[in-house]
Amino acid sequence: MEINDMQETSDPADKPPGLNCFEGQPAPPIVTEGWKQLSAFPRQVLEPFWLLLAPAVMNPGNPANQELMALFCKENDISPESMLAAMGCCELLLKQAAALDLPEDLFQQDLETLAGGKTDDLVQFVGKRFPGAMKGLRQQIFMDTLSTHGKVMTSLDWRLDRVQHSSKGNRLNTDIVMLTLHYQDGGKGDKITLQLTQEAAKKLKTFCSRLDEGSRT
Repeated sequence: MEINDMQETSDPADKPPGLNCFEGQPAPPIVTEGWKQLSAFPRQVLEPFWLLLAPAVMNPGNPANQELMALFCKENDISPESMLAAMGCCELLLKQAAALDLPEDLFQQDLETLAGGKTDDLVQFVGKRFPGAMKGLRQQIFMDTLSTHGKVMTSLDWRLDRVQHSSKGNRLNTDIVMLTLHYQDGGKGDKITLQLTQEAAKKLKTFCSRLDEGSRT
């Protein structure tokens, strides 16, 4: 008898169902175990849990998030291990969905799969918050994509100053614009302040006008 004939064939039914978030592959243990932990949460704590999830996902390095999570666990009698597992599950699911630009109906399918084919109250709760989560995560992906290749301006502040006298000369009496550009560089924020002469300010105004006209065509 051939060795291959002796090998047992695996039953396809034994294979865990695939998720759209993972391009048809089964969910990793961090998702399946995290979903079990989240399913055990009292339903009245899901809303405050979700309010903690958003800043934890968008700004994981903020120490204040850890303090709020610890307080949440203490007030709701939830172990830190269960909290971290639930957070990890939701974070990975949402980030995967955002990276793939997954349609809402396919994400809903994944939630139902994790819930054993049911559309329970937890599936409905997470599903309703999917569009809002995608908006922030997709913007983060866009900014991360840009910052990978250089500094990205995120905002600006300005003020109008008048130079009258200096160690170089008197009665200069000229207006300038102090322009502070805030930017993101490799995930870290920084800023730089520039002084614009009237001529430079006019060039900047011309550029902004042309950019605005171009965006409307």
